[in-house]
Amino acid sequence: MATAKRERISGRGNKGYYKIHNKGHITYQFIKRVKGVEVCGTYESLPLAKEQFEAKKAEILAGTYSNKKGTLQQVYDHFCEVKGQSIGTGRKITLDWAFEKHIKPSLNGNKQIKNITKEDIDSFLVRLHNSGKAESTMSLAWAVCRMIFRYALTNDFVSRDVTAGKHYVPSKEKMAGEEPPYSTDEQKRLLNYTYQNRKKKPVKYLTLLFSIKAGLRLGEMLGLRWSDINLEKGIITVASQFNQHEKKLTVTKTGKVREVLINKDLLAFLAELKEIRSPEPSDFLFPAPDSKCREQDLPMSHTAVGIMLSKLGEKLGIANVHHHRGRHTFATELRLHGADKTDISRLLGHALPGMTDHYIYSQIGYQPCTVKAIDLIGEPYATNVIPFPDRPAEKNDIAVVNEVKT
Repeated sequence: MATAKRERISGRGNKGYYKIHNKGHITYQFIKRVKGVEVCGTYESLPLAKEQFEAKKAEILAGTYSNKKGTLQQVYDHFCEVKGQSIGTGRKITLDWAFEKHIKPSLNGNKQIKNITKEDIDSFLVRLHNSGKAESTMSLAWAVCRMIFRYALTNDFVSRDVTAGKHYVPSKEKMAGEEPPYSTDEQKRLLNYTYQNRKKKPVKYLTLLFSIKAGLRLGEMLGLRWSDINLEKGIITVASQFNQHEKKLTVTKTGKVREVLINKDLLAFLAELKEIRSPEPSDFLFPAPDSKCREQDLPMSHTAVGIMLSKLGEKLGIANVHHHRGRHTFATELRLHGADKTDISRLLGHALPGMTDHYIYSQIGYQPCTVKAIDLIGEPYATNVIPFPDRPAEKNDIAVVNEVKT
């Protein structure tokens, strides 16, 4: 794993300050000694780093400084205050929910963070395993907990990270109960029904195509404009997503732009829809039905899509019809048809290749190409294989080989 690059900040009064080049952003760090006490911290800007250092320096000179202080709640609040801009409003709501709902009650938010032990973390992980909540919820709670302690270690609230070496691993029972992708029959029923009604309700068919046959996240799909669709090359450029909490387009989840190949069915319907609508390049593919939202240049909401798919599932007698299940179906279908796992990861927009394993259904069995390869073991690779000579080739040997090839 690549490490962050650290460089000294030159200039008068900047001794002990460093510029940290992280993946995608820059932070500022100070490592300085005051009366034999080493203090350090990492912040979003140099002025903030200097301000925090001066505050710690004043405490050391006054004799009130301690490098192991603060309750769990105070450390979390401090983290959110410092990282506010990089977290964003929408993500902070999610983090606050995970902290208040799972971490604070389990680890006692009023307890000094320096007094929380590895045993406390172990028991916290056991409670996560036994809670019966969705895997995504439990993984989020653990990620927030680990984030707090790493931040506490970096900023001298604790002397060691008690989450180091600890991992939240779903139990076998939960892994066995994972939600399967849409079956072949369910896909046909969903797509056939919406295709037949595509002229009256094009948004339903288009949503399912983007979900099942393109694998886009819901926010990425809603953020698409016609300028992002290249029908000639058959490529979707995913450069942004619609953030419902902030009511605006933001960067993708990984912060990267990716290209997704367009499935033939989706390509045909996009061409048909473009001919009917004659849209402007800046128009959304999923425009909001509300005129006020259209005036504000906003697409459909996540909630509206969720309700629409839920009602569609009830009408067709298919349980758990939602957008993200189509994304799991996309990944599983690709793997079943022999697609490379790395390519699947790129199409899904995963920053970590291991994340893709959670999207490919674990009980799909072996791919047809693998079964065929097993039957071919022991057979010659080709009918015209030329054996290598037992001794170094000489000119005559090379002439013979060339003659055989011709």
